[in-house]
Amino acid sequence: MGENILILKNGFVLTMNTQKRIIRNGTVIIEGDTIVDIVQSSARRYKGDKEIDCKNKIICPGLINSHAHTVEILFRGCGDNLSFVEWVSNTHHLIDRDYMGEKEAYLGALICFSEMIKSGTTCFLDPEVSLKQFNGVAKAAEKVGIRGNFAIAMEDKMGYGIENEKDKKYAGKEELNEEAIKKIIKKWNNRKSNSIIKVWWGPRVLSTCTSRLSNKMKELVAGMNSLGITMHFAETKEDVLQIRNEFNMSPAEYARYIQLLGPNTLLTHVIQVEDKDIQLIADSDSKIVHCPSSNMKLGSGFARIPEMLSRGITVAIGTDGAMCNNSYDMIWEMKLAALIQMGYHGNPKIISAEEVLDMATTQGAKALSLEKQIGSIELGKKADIIIFDTKEPGWRPFYNPVSNLVYSVNGNSVETVIINGRIIMEKRKLNTIDEKKLLKEEQGIFRMFSDRKEYK
Repeated sequence: MGENILILKNGFVLTMNTQKRIIRNGTVIIEGDTIVDIVQSSARRYKGDKEIDCKNKIICPGLINSHAHTVEILFRGCGDNLSFVEWVSNTHHLIDRDYMGEKEAYLGALICFSEMIKSGTTCFLDPEVSLKQFNGVAKAAEKVGIRGNFAIAMEDKMGYGIENEKDKKYAGKEELNEEAIKKIIKKWNNRKSNSIIKVWWGPRVLSTCTSRLSNKMKELVAGMNSLGITMHFAETKEDVLQIRNEFNMSPAEYARYIQLLGPNTLLTHVIQVEDKDIQLIADSDSKIVHCPSSNMKLGSGFARIPEMLSRGITVAIGTDGAMCNNSYDMIWEMKLAALIQMGYHGNPKIISAEEVLDMATTQGAKALSLEKQIGSIELGKKADIIIFDTKEPGWRPFYNPVSNLVYSVNGNSVETVIINGRIIMEKRKLNTIDEKKLLKEEQGIFRMFSDRKEYK
């Protein structure tokens, strides 16, 4: 063994492997960025460069936030008590303003990633990042050390709900600058110096993406590494109605028509769909992200998660953004994902804590095409691991730790976070950034925004 060895010993290990194996009094051995062994603590075969005693603690795969608008954190609280159409018209394009550049995106992303890490998220997908902000958010992820997937925002026609004249300037723009996109992909995707950043395609909404844009994306991706596609999909009745009126098709039929369905496609929300849509998604092996907080806060409805799971569709979980959630706490999101299905269907057996934890870990990894690297604690996978301190009251009694994790505690219970083998947070202290300095800088940005008329 040539690289540094980190040993997590004496813990309660939730492997989340295929068998959902749980190891009591287990030890996880990490060499460099990779998990090299998982043993009973009594089997002492390694000497570590650093050891963390995990007695009375849970060792769990890091949570995967499969849909999170990171820069929106600078506008938290700006979108309350609005219908979806009002929200789109009045708030959503704030992040596209001319003065929202790389510097502002970098600062906002740092704040967002701090919140994510402190609540147990080790990997995420931001579904729409503008070209002018891309380097900012990617540099922030690299600085913090979080595993980041960023989709380049694209659209070539205006969608519904854009009533504000100021917002019309920023809507319907085709951000398909081929030279700029190639530079971003070359700089950030799978580069040897930093394997934790990946680039995706991000057609914003199905109704703002034409076959012309879809074909251009396919031309660009030819000869490049395979890139994932993510988009907001059938989130509202208005979205479905626009597609129906223009093309006389359902959302999934139109997505199939412009060739946007497939194994590398991740569809978010997927609320206003018919049986045939769900089947087309299943047949194409497209994946789905469920964002329960956002869907309820905007009054969009309830996704048919049990039916999707029963048809073999991969379903991950996302928090969405700070203007429509307003939190990035994946543990809270897991709880909602379970409870709303039980309440809506009047059936407490329809989904379990184990299933939603699977959606936030292994299914999330599969949704991001990272299942061979992360999502479970197994030999050969990257060490994206979180440690919970179970001495807190919310963990007691300790009859069912998975139930406690999903229903009883929140992100503040996360004590230590390891990403790609690096200890990013230990005993609630971030090791990669100065939190106090960051929050002071955020206050300056807040004052600048609050002086502008559109935020009053």
